[in-house]
Formats: sequence, structure tokens, C-alpha cells
Amino acid sequence: MATGFVKKDKQRDSWYYKATLGVDENGKRIRKKRFETKKEAQQALVDLLSATNKGDYVEPSRVFYRDYLQIGLTQKRSV
Repeated sequence: MATGFVKKDKQRDSWYYKATLGVDENGKRIRKKRFETKKEAQQALVDLLSATNKGDYVEPSRVFYRDYLQIGLTQKRSV
């Protein structure tokens, strides 16, 4: 289950959330994102955790579009 919290960064005068979305081969993965207000950070954290718990969240990746298409074509051919 995904968990997280909101905290104030006093040095930058901003708010951020930290969320643990699961475990990978290196241990727990933590996401962190900054916001202007506490309310924005809280809403973003709620949205992220909700999507994760529903199974709607997809981890961003740095796959090029051409590589994505190649993977899709390879998988389609094997079906």
C-alpha cells in the first residue's frame, strides 16, 4: 500500500510531499515534489495515493517513442 506525508521546506519556503509507492530491487522508492502551498501539496498527494491504490497510476519512464513502439510490435507478434 502506498503511503506519504506533506512537509514544509523552511529553506525554500515551499511545501512538498514524500510518497512511498512500492518496493523495487533497490529498496523503497520515494517520490518527492514541491508546491507553493500546503493545500496544493496535500491535494497532489491524495491524488497520487488514490491513483496508486486503484491501480491507475503508471510510473513515468524515459523510454523513447520508437523503443515503445518496437516493444509493442514485438509483443503483438508473439501473441
